[in-house]
Amino acid sequence: MSSASAPLLGACEPADGEAKPCSPAWLRRLIDTEEAWAQLRFAVPMVLTNMSYYGIPLVSVMFSGHLGDVHLAGAALGNSWATVTGYAFVVRTLPATTLS
Repeated sequence: MSSASAPLLGACEPADGEAKPCSPAWLRRLIDTEEAWAQLRFAVPMVLTNMSYYGIPLVSVMFSGHLGDVHLAGAALGNSWATVTGYAFVVRTLPATTLS
């Protein structure tokens, strides 16, 4: 089928052989499914990385909870203090690095 006679929201078979998501006609009229698919392919690894990054302190606090209540409280306070202090340090030094 030539591109001149192809409908605007035609079938999902791509001419170049690249795999694209196939969606109902009403959904294709509502949103740009190709753009949404491309953004999802970009966002999923970032979401998984962030979840893994925040899972490291969670696991260490969970393991320290097996030692007792005082150890659990100490690990939770230590993790939160390190996170807040590290974040404040990065925020305060960021403008100094961007100006030079």
